[in-house]
Amino acid sequence: MRVEPQREGFVSREELGEEADHLPESQRYWLREIVLLGDDQPWLLGRTVIPLETLTGPDQALVDLGTVPLGRYLFSSDALTRDYIVVGRQEQQWRAVPACAWRANRCC
Repeated sequence: MRVEPQREGFVSREELGEEADHLPESQRYWLREIVLLGDDQPWLLGRTVIPLETLTGPDQALVDLGTVPLGRYLFSSDALTRDYIVVGRQEQQWRAVPACAWRANRCC
């Protein structure tokens, strides 16, 4: 398995459009969009959106993941728990791909 980053960088709340209504209030968010490949075939499209204010301490490493799978970071931390799962749609195909939202236990 390997990760191919498609887009990584900070975006404004306005750039997220309606998606921002489901996120904590912030002026800027870290956005990461990737394709996860297995046997050189795309398995899933991943999208991570993180409010700037939560990128503190060890979580600052999230902006430097590059080709490292997000799960490798998330599952190696005892301070994070899964919050909810979102099923997405790309073009005309439904993708039965969970996109997990993770929350640090210290956050609410």
